[in-house]
Amino acid sequence: VSVSSFSLFHGDLFGNKQTIMKAKYYFYTLLIIHVSFPKIASAQTPDLGTAANFGLFTTSGAFENYGETNVKGDIGTNVGAFSGFPPGTLNGEIHVADPTSVQAGIDTETAYSYLDGLSCGQTITTTLGNGQILLPNTYCTTAATQINGNLIFDGGGDSNSLFIVKINGTLSTAGLSIVSLINGASFKNIYWQVNGSVELGDHSIFRGTILSNGAINILEGATLYGRGLSANGAISAHTNLIDIISDNVALPIGLLTFDAKLVSEKVVLNWSSASETNNDYYTIDRSLNNLEWEKIGLINGAGSSTETNFYSFTDPSARKEILYYRLKQTDFDGKFNYFDIISLNNTIESSDIITIYPNPSIGPITISYKDQENIACPVSVYTSSGLKIFSSDDKTNYIDFSERENGFYYLELIINSEKVIRKFEILKM
Repeated sequence: VSVSSFSLFHGDLFGNKQTIMKAKYYFYTLLIIHVSFPKIASAQTPDLGTAANFGLFTTSGAFENYGETNVKGDIGTNVGAFSGFPPGTLNGEIHVADPTSVQAGIDTETAYSYLDGLSCGQTITTTLGNGQILLPNTYCTTAATQINGNLIFDGGGDSNSLFIVKINGTLSTAGLSIVSLINGASFKNIYWQVNGSVELGDHSIFRGTILSNGAINILEGATLYGRGLSANGAISAHTNLIDIISDNVALPIGLLTFDAKLVSEKVVLNWSSASETNNDYYTIDRSLNNLEWEKIGLINGAGSSTETNFYSFTDPSARKEILYYRLKQTDFDGKFNYFDIISLNNTIESSDIITIYPNPSIGPITISYKDQENIACPVSVYTSSGLKIFSSDDKTNYIDFSERENGFYYLELIINSEKVIRKFEILKM
């Protein structure tokens, strides 16, 4: 007997007494169950529909690319200007204001709304990373959020483990930060619902599908394994890799830290891992321009370990340059992965020799030299990715970068055969 079979129920109704007593029993049993066990909202993987085929897409906004961005997946906009391919390259299709983009726009908004309506499993702080590990759950932040260093998603051995991060504000990642995966976690099961704009920092590595209610800006050299889908905002790319296909496998180690320090005029690299699986060895690479790399060392790994492991390596011939370092981890079966790229300014300590002002600048900068007026000072300027954009064989006091994009740049001078490097920022409103 089921209560649902009664269109009206009350104990005083005339009818079969036995049937009414059974109905009463089931009614009060269901009432107790309903009171004792309230409804729990269980998160499911959102249905992206047509939008699942896109690496970068905006429902309403301009789409622009600067530099040799490589996208594995479709790209486009349903409402807005489109530019930048070429020089960008594409393993997919371009859709601008066509039937596919119309449907992708609908599907993007539907998926965003679904995630927006999910209940929070855990509220977390607005500063993420620095070795932080997240287990499968629905996470929420209450305001604008930034990722620094390494943020690790731990699948707990389940390749279908689902991670949802809801950001009530903007989302940004620091330069060289990395979102990494361990223990079966996959970028295809990580979803970021962002109630605002998104900015991925220079040379950062990000994983998961972004569903944003604002603009998506991917800065110089950043990598996105997953998708950047905007329900309402422009998309801007800058010499990036966007890949919805390749990076489905979790990394065999969980890197917690990786840093470089000057110790007695030598560069000492330190790193640690939360766990390791089938890890044969690490290779340490060094670069002077963040483009060309040389192998400078090899350290044996811990094999398979669930404990925290600590490593250290000293650069045997650290030069007076801005130095870039990266780790390559190799399994016993020959498979390998790269981790964070970090940098260290190993130039001479000469903070009072030159001054750049204003810093930040809207374009023009002035270079002031102290006690160097009669010495030739060849000058070069590089982007954060190592591209030389200015060169002079002699002292220069004024350079105008008004036509350059916002970002960090490096001024390099040769003074008395020593290299001096200063960082400055172009910040146009």
